[in-house]
Amino acid sequence: MVPLDDGSGGLSRWFSLRPKRLIWKSYDDGCVFFDLDSAETRLVSPLGHFLLEHLSRHLGGLLGADLVLRVHEEEPEVPMPECQAEVREALEALLAAGLLTSEPCAS
Repeated sequence: MVPLDDGSGGLSRWFSLRPKRLIWKSYDDGCVFFDLDSAETRLVSPLGHFLLEHLSRHLGGLLGADLVLRVHEEEPEVPMPECQAEVREALEALLAAGLLTSEPCAS
């Protein structure tokens, strides 16, 4: 996993999609993608797919905190600390899979 320990749990980091040529197939328990450049196939969780969809609409990227808010809007019954932890875990998985880039926010 790629650590996001910047004192905010990764929420003050900027996330954006890493350009890749992908073929997607969605299932109830997640999505599978095939990377045409590396010939790798990977499973992405439903939350990971949700995050990728939102980032694909914001090509300049989004803050981790903004992604948490979008997830919490979809699932308001989930306590915010749990939502933050789940988003962080999904972001780490997407970074490890090479689907995202991340950088600290400029102060």
